[in-house]
Amino acid sequence: MNHLTSKTSSMKAMVLGDIAKLELCEVPRPVVQQHEVLVRVSAVGLCGTDFHIFSGQSNYNLDRRGKVIPLVEQPQILGHELVGIVEEVGILVKDLHIAILNHYHDYGTIICNT
Repeated sequence: MNHLTSKTSSMKAMVLGDIAKLELCEVPRPVVQQHEVLVRVSAVGLCGTDFHIFSGQSNYNLDRRGKVIPLVEQPQILGHELVGIVEEVGILVKDLHIAILNHYHDYGTIICNT
């Protein structure tokens, strides 16, 4: 297994900064932990929940007390159904398989129950 090192500290992402307002932004590149992999996204699927968040009908990004965090305070990167290429592998990752991945990012966690 090739354990690659990061060459850049940022990456591009489509960020939902407010209701129905997407913007291509430079965001911090996640630091790969020992048991994680970093995937360069080639394609992403958006589910109904993503469209509800985009349109302002839903917001599942909550603070520790369960209060909704507005998009303008904490933008979100939608899309957790993805296809991509493994860019970096944590030192403790010993075996990779083709899999369905759920992508969660610091901009907010989105859980798909469909």
